[in-house]
Amino acid sequence: MGIKSLGNKKSISYASVWEKTGKGAEGAYVPPPFETTGGTKYTYNGKVIHKFVADGTFETAEAFSKNCEYIVVAGGGGGGTQGGGGGAGGMITGTTPLIGWHTIAVVVGDGGSAGPADPSRNTPGGDGGDSLFGPTIPATGGGGGGARFANGESGGSGGGHNGSQPGTYGEGTSGQGNDGANGNAHPNESSGGGGGKGAVGGTGTSGTGGAGGVGAQAPSTFQDPTNPFGTPGPSGAFWLAGGGGGSVSTMPTGAGGAGGAGGGGDANVTYNGVGEAGTANTGGGGGASPYTYAGAAGGSGIVLVAYPA
Repeated sequence: MGIKSLGNKKSISYASVWEKTGKGAEGAYVPPPFETTGGTKYTYNGKVIHKFVADGTFETAEAFSKNCEYIVVAGGGGGGTQGGGGGAGGMITGTTPLIGWHTIAVVVGDGGSAGPADPSRNTPGGDGGDSLFGPTIPATGGGGGGARFANGESGGSGGGHNGSQPGTYGEGTSGQGNDGANGNAHPNESSGGGGGKGAVGGTGTSGTGGAGGVGAQAPSTFQDPTNPFGTPGPSGAFWLAGGGGGSVSTMPTGAGGAGGAGGGGDANVTYNGVGEAGTANTGGGGGASPYTYAGAAGGSGIVLVAYPA
């Protein structure tokens, strides 16, 4: 997937990814001759890396001509109240060629809001915000975890759902994440975990919430040990986009589901409090909570760009 040049008016809006001009309505703009800017910039293993943990601009120089690798991770969905874990933010990786001077808008999605502490338990966790490397490379925010009386939301990865009620989990977006899961019905009610980049959410069983789906490890290009991001996972560090754990619901002696590797938050372990938020700048889904306790928020996203030094 590439990024198109969209004209010659200088802008960093979503609809105007970059422009290449030396003239404007209010005078000439001279592009930087050599330096490429944006985010936190460092060099690792022969590559220059730009890391964005908040909105910003990636600007290349006039003489720039590189194949740019990227990671774009959206914000994770919030966990539900007596419901499912939040789905991880969508995660996409790839390479795009850039030649010449470009100004590219970078957007880092916020984590979705927690499902509210509400006796009605009919409001799911909030969806995560989309992340963008220009408008043609978007990652979709994770779906919020369902509440006891609300479905899991669809998104980059889908939110989980309570097994005792009609309805279902949220669906993931192809190429970005996976579906959430359902839980178990009475008498030992539970909810499913949110989906992650690497796997669907775990199905809740009797008295035990489903685990969040595992995320994915960043490509080796970006694995600079002196500039860490993400969380530990099955094969070392730099894991992103794990799903949130599903709740144990009303069982006072049950167990909430664990969050998926890559920043997914754990559900509340027992029947007495809120879940764990998704880890910031991983796109991890928020953990769910039992009964009328509030769920937990999803983790914000991240965008990285790398090219040969």
